[in-house]
Amino acid sequence: MRFRTFPLALACVAMLAGVSARADFNPIPQPNAAYTSSTTLIDISGIPDGTTGIASVTDGTQTVSFDQSLEKGTVGAGWATWNSPPAVESSTPPVLFRVSTNSLTLSLSVLSTTFGFELQGNEDTVSSQFLVTFLDNALNPVGNVNLLVNGNAGALLFAASTTTSPFSRVTIDNTSLDADGFAIANLRYTAVPEPASIAMVAQAIVAVGFYGWRKRRQMNAEV
Repeated sequence: MRFRTFPLALACVAMLAGVSARADFNPIPQPNAAYTSSTTLIDISGIPDGTTGIASVTDGTQTVSFDQSLEKGTVGAGWATWNSPPAVESSTPPVLFRVSTNSLTLSLSVLSTTFGFELQGNEDTVSSQFLVTFLDNALNPVGNVNLLVNGNAGALLFAASTTTSPFSRVTIDNTSLDADGFAIANLRYTAVPEPASIAMVAQAIVAVGFYGWRKRRQMNAEV
């Protein structure tokens, strides 16, 4: 049901199934400090609860677009339950949700080496299977994460990183077809550095190396 009014403390059931993936595809099981400190959160808390027709969210750098419009809510106001740390970042996050759907595609405006979000199904009486697939810029699968998520206080993190195949699109599929929609929260990413930024870093490294070389040369000349 869409508006669950009695959030129950029911333990989540999770299963990570073996799937084909590229060698550098690394699923991230929990939002630990390393994950949160190395990623940027797209903050949706400023969107009023009850806002419908949301086609994208952005932080000014990364824009995540959805192939179906979503609605904004907050756990406790429009969406009743979530999970608790360490499985998720917070037990009362702002969420984006859609009911009566089995899939959603997220398109990233900026290629990202890490991308993730928390997810929970809408049906609070079942545990539903969710398959999240991460695709590269050519829309080839890089890898996927397959988890069993309890619809009552069982939200889990779906996140992964890569070193050679940055993500441009992510698909969500409720493969068990029994969740009656779902909510996502805490969208995070690490953007691929722009070529100009890489060049600046390289120039800085060269400059530091040259300064060190010149300093050593001067010291040797004074000896």
